[in-house]
Amino acid sequence: MAFVSNRYFRISIVDISGFVLYDKGMDNKKGKIILHKGLPIIQDLLTYTIIDKGEKEIEYDIGGIYCEYIRNKPIEFKSTIIRTPYFKEKYSEKKLFESMDWIKMKLLNHYPPVPVLMLIGSMVSIIDSTIRLEEKELLVVEEEYRSQFEYYDEVKEYVLKDSGIKNTNNNSIGEIIMNAYIIYIIFYGLAREEAERAIPFFERNADFDDEKLSEFPSELFAEFLSMQHIDYNIASLKGGLKPIYTPRTPLSLFIFELSNMLEYGATLVKCKNCGKYFVPSGRNDTKYCGYESPQTTGKTCKEIGAQLSRIKKEKEDELTREYRKKYMSLLMRKKRHPDNEKYQQDFDEYKKNIAMMREKYDKKKISKKDYIEWIKNY
Repeated sequence: MAFVSNRYFRISIVDISGFVLYDKGMDNKKGKIILHKGLPIIQDLLTYTIIDKGEKEIEYDIGGIYCEYIRNKPIEFKSTIIRTPYFKEKYSEKKLFESMDWIKMKLLNHYPPVPVLMLIGSMVSIIDSTIRLEEKELLVVEEEYRSQFEYYDEVKEYVLKDSGIKNTNNNSIGEIIMNAYIIYIIFYGLAREEAERAIPFFERNADFDDEKLSEFPSELFAEFLSMQHIDYNIASLKGGLKPIYTPRTPLSLFIFELSNMLEYGATLVKCKNCGKYFVPSGRNDTKYCGYESPQTTGKTCKEIGAQLSRIKKEKEDELTREYRKKYMSLLMRKKRHPDNEKYQQDFDEYKKNIAMMREKYDKKKISKKDYIEWIKNY
């Protein structure tokens, strides 16, 4: 296996023109609605690229798409999907594509681009293959899914619950969208199971014997060959001719990324804050990801990670807590009285003395109890 430092290999997803399902001059403030059958991934030599909402280019390290895709389960998108403006209305091509575009834009406001664009791309592909089927034909297709997936009815019931939709025919916008949504969730569940089996093989400092290596999901590149629905095209884009890979299903996306992760030696790290995987960029000892933290809206795990770690340490460690309390007390006194030289000297002296005490403590010349008492009585 060739290894190349993954800071030189990046992946991006781009919402480029092409693979258009609806483009009939329906111009609005945002331009024409362009929806893809799958997720177009442009490869430019050693990088991949994607454009969020047609504006901002986003790049991913090898493995980055993989990690971002499993951050959000598709069932989280249900509350947005069922609020589509035309959800209860009869089918028309215009309303259907306006609805899919609306879902896409709304989700991109709250979720990372990869899970959103893959959801939309896969659903568009599913809709394109079922939109012309009569009700009897749809029942045949449903029976095929039921025979392949024993949990099909369970998933269908769960997805349709509280949606206002009872049947998955082609009569209304909601029926069409929910049918594709159900099939997508089933495909996603299958793909995620395989993806999670592969994660341990890319974790930092991973070490495996032959028996453990045999657990790698190698069937993705053997028995699952028929399920690799990945389109390949060459397009003339800025900078020259570029290859575009378009996975149409969740499993295809994982297969595409996994092959690159193996080729270029990707490293995955579990974020110490949110517990989800990411690709470290720059320093390989990074502990926190750059995604929004579950505790604070608008702040990333990387931004609040050190703070949370310090708070936890202070809570658990009396020495750290007392040190910081004294330090902050003297610092605030210094800042409140900038003209008082004694307060400035007190603060500087404390920093000097605490360093000497720390050295004694580290060399076991004083006990932890004595160190804490010294800080309290300083």
